[in-house]
Amino acid sequence: MTDSKLGIAKKLTDKLGEKQTLVLIELLRDGKITDDELRKSLGLGDSTSAGYHRKILEKKGIIKKYMAEIDWTKLGYPTEFIILCEGKGSRSLYEMEKGYIESIDEYLNKHGDIIITPTTFGKVVIRDVVYCFGEKMMTIIKGYATSDHDVVAYSRQYLIVYPDIETTILTIEGKCKAVQDFFINKDCLKALKDSFKGARMR
Repeated sequence: MTDSKLGIAKKLTDKLGEKQTLVLIELLRDGKITDDELRKSLGLGDSTSAGYHRKILEKKGIIKKYMAEIDWTKLGYPTEFIILCEGKGSRSLYEMEKGYIESIDEYLNKHGDIIITPTTFGKVVIRDVVYCFGEKMMTIIKGYATSDHDVVAYSRQYLIVYPDIETTILTIEGKCKAVQDFFINKDCLKALKDSFKGARMR
């Protein structure tokens, strides 16, 4: 076990013992890791010990579920997007949220619990809808689309109906992520550093 893993474990939380924190970090890295692989990675005595710490995390409700990591590009959705919806006043945002919730409820009753929305030329899959409070109140819609044009089409078809709502669309198509799913992406980090060096040389 490396000193760096121990250092991360100590910094992450004081709510768990060291071994449970290390198991949690490995599960963040790969939710499908076997108990034997955990044992080898963490230098534990046997796979039963690794399984014991995993079960504690599950019983405490810290690990809620194991999810598949899907490559949406291979399913025909190469564009990851975020839409920020901001009301010109708190009332307009409330009306938008109320209307949007009603449309989600209607969709649930008719089609099921994953929102797959057709646009003029493609489709959009909604991943998260989050209501945020802070310096600005806004609704954030995250998902995947068949193209960046379909994100714009989705916004125009389904969000423009709400008065006094301004939307900002951010697409993440093929973008390199320096930090991805909690871990520093070393390949991307190197590529970004190289690109900065190239820009300085020009």
